[in-house]
Amino acid sequence: MFQAQPASLPTRQLRDVALPPIVIRPGQHTFWALLAVQLVVVLAALVWSIDTLVPPGRVALADGDNRQHVVAAVYSRLNQQTPDRLLSVAPGVLARESSLRGFELNGSTYYYQLAGEQGFDPLSRGSVSHEQVEVVYRAANAGRTLLIYTMAQP
Repeated sequence: MFQAQPASLPTRQLRDVALPPIVIRPGQHTFWALLAVQLVVVLAALVWSIDTLVPPGRVALADGDNRQHVVAAVYSRLNQQTPDRLLSVAPGVLARESSLRGFELNGSTYYYQLAGEQGFDPLSRGSVSHEQVEVVYRAANAGRTLLIYTMAQP
C-alpha cells in the first residue's frame, strides 16, 4: 500500500492564527441619527442660553403698528404738528417738554434724541446708561439719526 504525505503544507495550530480586528463601519442611517442628535443638543443649548442670558422685561415692541404710531408721534412733535410746550433748561436755552420728560402713548413713556443735536432727554443728559434703556426705533433720515427709547424694566 501506498501512503501519501501532504506535500510541505505548513502545520499551524489554530491558536497561532491571528484574527483580523472587528471593525464597525457606521452606515448612512447612523450618520443621520448622530447629526439629528447633535442638532437637538445645539438647539436645546441655544434656547437655554437665550432664556438664561436675556434679562426679563427687555422685549422690544414686536407690533409694527405700535412702532409706527410711536414714530409718527415723535415726528409730529418735531414738526410742531402736536402742541409741545417749550421749557427753559438754562438761561437762553429752550427745549421741548417731550424731549425733556418724554411723552406717554398707550401707557408707555417714550423718549427720543436726534444725534448731532443737543438733547435734553435722560440718555443725552447722562442720567441713564445705554444698558438702562430699551431701543424702540433707530433710523437715519436726511443726515439725522433719530433714536426712540423707553426705560427698561428692572
